[in-house]
Amino acid sequence: MNNSIKILEVLEYLPKHIRAMIKRIPEKVLEDVEEIRLRLAKPLCITGSSTEFFITEEGYAVSEADKAYLVKEDDLKCALQLVSNFSMYSVEEELRNGFITVSGGHRVGVCGRTVVDNGKVKTLKDISYMNFRIAKQVIGASDKIAGYLIQYPDSIYNTLIISPPQCGKTTLLRDLVRKFSSGSEDMMFKGMKISLVDERSEIAACSMGIPRNDIGIRTDVLDGCPKAEGIIMMIRSMSPEIVATDEIG
Repeated sequence: MNNSIKILEVLEYLPKHIRAMIKRIPEKVLEDVEEIRLRLAKPLCITGSSTEFFITEEGYAVSEADKAYLVKEDDLKCALQLVSNFSMYSVEEELRNGFITVSGGHRVGVCGRTVVDNGKVKTLKDISYMNFRIAKQVIGASDKIAGYLIQYPDSIYNTLIISPPQCGKTTLLRDLVRKFSSGSEDMMFKGMKISLVDERSEIAACSMGIPRNDIGIRTDVLDGCPKAEGIIMMIRSMSPEIVATDEIG
């Protein structure tokens, strides 16, 4: 699935007029887009791997912030309703973590006023900032390192992926799962049974229980389940050779 189609998925969670603005941008420009940022009373901003630009009310991508459309309070309220499927209660747990994962594995970061109870964040209110991060599957992202993780002939090393934010940890993990599940003739690796505990629905991007991303032929997915419980469930029921999960912290 190319990036322009992924962006169309994300646009469904934005107010209609903002959706229309972004749809006017040439597809070639949108191919590089990684984030769509809404900040209250600030310019509508889009960032890519190597660029940043602002969107005018007419749908032009410009570098001058003073020409851009300014995000309104109603825009944020509408986007939040769409992201939560008009039920804030249903995403209360995710709000505590500062983001909501929507269909397709896209992550919507949110910021605002925190409500704290006994030293812990209970929820977020007065949400004034939203960051829509477009999920991408990059087939072959793990090609250069996968061979170093294999413990020949038929196992892999225990592996922890660490990097700064937005450097591709989930993208790398997703491709490793795909490769180790399906196997690789080039690496003389037959493939292994993998149990994937996908708490935030970002790796497999399941919809109605069906993965939207290619995660390999021997991968079983437990979608939306807390990691600690999910790992135990998978070990007890699916006899995995590999257990994979994202964001263990």
